[in-house]
Amino acid sequence: MEGCVETTSFDVTHLIATLQSVAAEAILDCSATNTPVFLQAPPILAGSIGSIVLHNIHLDGVQTAVGIMDTSVGYRSVLPGSGGPGTKLVIKNWTRGHCFAGTSTTFDRAFEHGRSMNPGITLPDVLLDSHGRVFSRNRPQYPDVLPEDVASARSSGAKGDGQSDDTKVLQDLLSQVE
Repeated sequence: MEGCVETTSFDVTHLIATLQSVAAEAILDCSATNTPVFLQAPPILAGSIGSIVLHNIHLDGVQTAVGIMDTSVGYRSVLPGSGGPGTKLVIKNWTRGHCFAGTSTTFDRAFEHGRSMNPGITLPDVLLDSHGRVFSRNRPQYPDVLPEDVASARSSGAKGDGQSDDTKVLQDLLSQVE
């Protein structure tokens, strides 16, 4: 996004009225240039379930990365941006909302409501491409395959419920397919 001069790249403040009842806002592999605020969010209210996750966000000339519009105290920045024009910042990962606290070796583990984490959730390298973006692949398309040429394990008797042993059904099906 570029040049949202008098506005915000992402504005999710409408969620205030619904207590941010959406499970999460995840913004991945995005860039913004010459925009005052990258993300305008509501405060995390008691009883809300929402979280915000930012990953691999490239900012250039963005004064505020995340701003909160709180009706009780007004606007406040919770994550500074890159600064003025020509200054750059990469937010590798940042999380706000229900965040895990404690360690796996202690018994004080809990999710803290309204906490901000910087850095946030770190993704394993296997999920990232060579540029640090979340790896994705287009869904395969089969334009030359007719529906009747597709073998169905379920139609052949496989249950696929994780408890039944479908080995014989799958072996029989694969032996029929060239």
